[in-house]
This record gives sequence, C-alpha cells and structure tokens, in this order.
Amino acid sequence: MNKNSFRTLLFQKDFDGCSKIIQSKVSTSDLVQIINDLIFVSASIDLPSNEKTHPIAVINSIKNVISDDLHNPSKLLLEYGVKYLIKFEFRLKDKEFLSEVVRIGAGETVFTGDLEDACQENNWEEAKILVAKLFLASDQSRATLDTLVELALQDPSQNSLFCFHLLRAYQFQELKEDNWAFICCIFDHLSKKEMPKPHKNEKIEIEQFQNGMFFKSDPILFSSVLRLWNGDYVRIRGYQRELSHWIKKNSRTNKNQNFTTSKNIENSLTPPNFIKKAEAVVARKNKIKNIADDLIKLEAFRFLYKKKSKEEKDYIYYLISKIVQ
Repeated sequence: MNKNSFRTLLFQKDFDGCSKIIQSKVSTSDLVQIINDLIFVSASIDLPSNEKTHPIAVINSIKNVISDDLHNPSKLLLEYGVKYLIKFEFRLKDKEFLSEVVRIGAGETVFTGDLEDACQENNWEEAKILVAKLFLASDQSRATLDTLVELALQDPSQNSLFCFHLLRAYQFQELKEDNWAFICCIFDHLSKKEMPKPHKNEKIEIEQFQNGMFFKSDPILFSSVLRLWNGDYVRIRGYQRELSHWIKKNSRTNKNQNFTTSKNIENSLTPPNFIKKAEAVVARKNKIKNIADDLIKLEAFRFLYKKKSKEEKDYIYYLISKIVQ
C-alpha cells in the first residue's frame, strides 16, 4: 500500500476509496499504516467548540480494541473510524502557519516559561506563536507537546481523557514528521477554554485511590487518570503533580455506584470479547456520536477489566451490559 494513499483518501473524504483498501488483503504493515493515518487525520480535525468528544479518543479506542486480534483486524471498526472522521472538517493550514513563523524569523530566545505564562493568561494569539517558535527551537521534537499536556492536566476532569488518548495515539508511531499535527491538536483543544491555575503537589496513596474509588468514580475518567499516572512520560512528575490535586479532592466523594448482577449476565471470569462488543455497538442503528462515546467507554472497560477480583469483574460486565448485551 502506498504510504500516503490512505491518508490522502481520508483528507479527500473518499469513504469508498478507503473502504476498498480496508476490504483488501491487509498485511500487518498495511494495518499499522492505516491506523496511523486514521490517528493522524483525527489529530488534524478542526473540532467545533461545542463538540465534547475529541475524535482522537475515538480512533485510539478503536486501535486499542483492534489490537486484541491483529491477525484478523476488524474491518467493521476500521470503516466506522473512516465514516466518523470524514464528517468533520480538517485543519489544513498547520504547516502554512509554521512556515510563516519560519519566514518572519524566530526572533528572540523563547523559553518554555514564556509559553506557560501566555497560556495561563489566556493570551492564545501570543501562545500560538510561542508554540511554533519552541517547536522549531527544539528541532521539531515532541517537547512542546509534553509541555501542553502538563498545562492541560491542570483540569483533569475536562482534559485527562483527551490527554491520555492523545499521548497513546502519538506513541503508536512517534513519527517526527507528524509531531506538529499533534501539537496543533492539543493547542487547539486548550485554546477553546480558560486555563485554571496550576496546583501544588499533594501527598496521596495511589493504590488506596485505585482500590477505594473503583466503584465510586466515573469509570471513563478514572481509567484515564490511572493510566496517565502510571505512564512513562518525560514530564511525568508534572503530570502527577496536577493529577495528585484532583485525586486528593475526588477521593473524598461519598458517591457509590449500585449494580445488580443479572442471572443472565455472562460469566464475568471469562474475559469479554471486546472486538465483538465494539462491533455490536457499531452495527446497531444509532447516532454516530453515541456510537463514538460507547466505543470510548468499552475501551476504558477493557483496561479496567484487568483488575483481578470477581466483584470488580462483575461490575465491568454490568457496565458493558448497559451499552451492549
């Protein structure tokens, strides 16, 4: 498969052309390229301000579920990913802006603190220029991406799900030539909101939180916070500082989730086939947006199922049953 053919078809919103490639005999290397192109295009979407779910979370969820059987990748899920992405508009001038910054010159030396200050002051026009200058000064590395993620995690409730999927999607290939698209993606996400103030590090017991909040937290948010906390990131200390504040605050909740194990529920000790569950979600007659949200939920449940107790696995099956039987 030509390296850029699938990506080009995605940007052209050519569903039939993309479907033809997906339905053909797909090698492992072809599958990697298809998924990477889906990820890249999801990072290049000009997301409307009223859209709460970022497509990169949807595509990364599909990627994770498909990975359960790479030898027989779900063509239904891949085609859904195409169908979902092409309903959006794309940012097509990312490289033009970068070229313009190069043309006018980087100017004075720029520090990470300058970008952080501009973002904290919600001075997004200045921040956008600083992002480009820092990116160029870092030899077009991912460093600016990591800085913006740390800023985003000042509001974990709104941004941890997005940040987790952005980082995991990026790490799928980590192609230097694609770095700018991911940086523009998170900057675009941040610049639509007001930035909260940074927080000091809080002393917490992560194991206590992980065990005590399993039944009390929003499972989608809970799973993204845990995975970010345990991730291998250059700026992990900064991520954990912001997350520790949120964890300490939310560990105090008295909210309880109640569920009843149905007699008809599947044996929770048998791992769910998340590919089939996801395909069932896609196959149903429902709004495409609702399908996207449920795929993100299923991917989070897939992570949470790795917990070992029978009661926890019963709970995951209960959550899955609320989406699809």
